[in-house]
Amino acid sequence: MDASTVIGLLERWYFSPLRVWRVPLLLGPMGVGKSTSVRAAAARISARLGLPLVEYSEDAEVNGAFVLVDFRLAGVASEDLVGLPRPDGDSFTYRPMHWVKVLQRNPGILLLDEITNVTREDVKSRVYEIALMHRVGFHPLHEGVMVVLAGNTDEHSSIAFPLPDPLKSRTLLIKVDPPKVEQWIAWMDENYGDSWDRRVGKFLLLAGRKFFATTKSQGEGFEQLPDPRAWTHLAFYLGSGGEADAEVLAGFVGKAAATEFVKFLNIGRGFDDILKDPSLWSILDNDAKFGVFEELVARANMGFRKELIPLLKYLAEEDGELFVAWILNLSKEALREWLRRMRDDPEFERILRKVGSVVRLQ
Repeated sequence: MDASTVIGLLERWYFSPLRVWRVPLLLGPMGVGKSTSVRAAAARISARLGLPLVEYSEDAEVNGAFVLVDFRLAGVASEDLVGLPRPDGDSFTYRPMHWVKVLQRNPGILLLDEITNVTREDVKSRVYEIALMHRVGFHPLHEGVMVVLAGNTDEHSSIAFPLPDPLKSRTLLIKVDPPKVEQWIAWMDENYGDSWDRRVGKFLLLAGRKFFATTKSQGEGFEQLPDPRAWTHLAFYLGSGGEADAEVLAGFVGKAAATEFVKFLNIGRGFDDILKDPSLWSILDNDAKFGVFEELVARANMGFRKELIPLLKYLAEEDGELFVAWILNLSKEALREWLRRMRDDPEFERILRKVGSVVRLQ
């Protein structure tokens, strides 16, 4: 499920009676929009309730608001959740953290992020109690608070731990997929207008998932991961006047992605730029190649066009099956004209001899 779909699901879940039975659990790669989806859902829910949305901070004015508390679990201690013991006459009580008091008084969403990265057993037990009992220690949360859990699987993080069955049985487990490039571009436009560099979107439309990495094998160690969050930050950096230096860009998305992106910036954009430098074909993913192929067929069917020749020669040498598919997709009239023109070119003549059987069938 992509992040945009998650937003609507979380909104519906908040107003569903099932909210008290199962807690949404978002699992997916880093940087695909899990936290962003929760924020967007909180905005929709607060609007429906007629309440202002406030993202929690210790300085925020939160009375009479819908409060989003984004609490990162990695590195916390048990007392950060259950509270600190304080003397109370001849006994003691646990004084809760400030954010707990806020969620006792106000409706909202408590996002417990990085749940699969928690290593301490005492912290795990406290998190499970919050999720299953809707309380923090002995402090019940407001009935209008929805708890949301989020984390990574071992596919996306080497430090992720599996969740116990008793917890999973009380969750709505949602696998969050990376967005499609088109979805990412639409989200950037909707939320940030002209403040980001759209050249990033044009590059990703060409390169596609080849540089939309989300697995740990592509990013762990000392190389950056070119996930959607990284491209978002890079687009803002360039949109604010940042220099397109390969080493700096590698600090956002890793060396391989940065190298190809700089090459794209230096050479140009779009189909016409692939015609100028057919080697750009090598950075395209399968979906992007299919789009270029469709455009190539469409232009070729309008008749012989000299500007298509470099790309056709490149395909004939590097992707012979696709070159044959191009021939098979030409109209009879267009094919006759192309064959007549290509036979005047020694290099094309050699290529046509290699695919002679296909040509004869035409």
